[in-house]
Amino acid sequence: MIPNEFVFQEDGHKYFYNNKQVPSVSEVCRFTNREYYYNSFLPEEVIEQAAIRGTSIHKACELIDVSADFRMFNLADLIDKGIIEVENYGYIEAYVKFLQDYRVEWKFIEHKIYHKRLEYAGTLDRIGAVGGEFSILDIKSSSQIKKPLLEAQLGGYYELCNQPDVGIDEIKRLYCLHLRSNGKYTLYNMEINTELFRCNLFIHNRFMRHKPNKGEII
Repeated sequence: MIPNEFVFQEDGHKYFYNNKQVPSVSEVCRFTNREYYYNSFLPEEVIEQAAIRGTSIHKACELIDVSADFRMFNLADLIDKGIIEVENYGYIEAYVKFLQDYRVEWKFIEHKIYHKRLEYAGTLDRIGAVGGEFSILDIKSSSQIKKPLLEAQLGGYYELCNQPDVGIDEIKRLYCLHLRSNGKYTLYNMEINTELFRCNLFIHNRFMRHKPNKGEII
């Protein structure tokens, strides 16, 4: 690995800078994510299946965004070719409806950024104009949206884009696009606020400096 090179490792979804693994936005925000703790009691196959579904939906949405004309995209053909699973059709249909309802111009798709000062990284689903305003858009396909967790994550993404020399225009809006299996969507317009993310980052850094043994107080 080249010194000072920012690298993303697909296996395990890990980020590295200067040969050192750095935390992701999702990892930092685990302290706001109660499911992070509840999931330890769920069967591993259930957690894995949910992750596979989310990845598949994201890849299908990306394919639509890089196509010449998403309005003419034949979702049935994508199912026949095995690109979209039948059970995910509703989520993709919802994404296409969003694209048809809003004037979007993506500048970055699945864009990975490292924060040199705060030393964390993340992948931003979409960066670009939504309804004429330069925005960050996070795509979710979970059954529910947890507003505190969403606020923390979007705050972390905003911090990544707000550092100098990353080639990104000033972010005006933070959005979460919640896709549902029935072909419908909800677009959440979130306040630009990084306080909750920074609280999570402080706890993460404190925790990583001294990982406790079982029963030990830190």
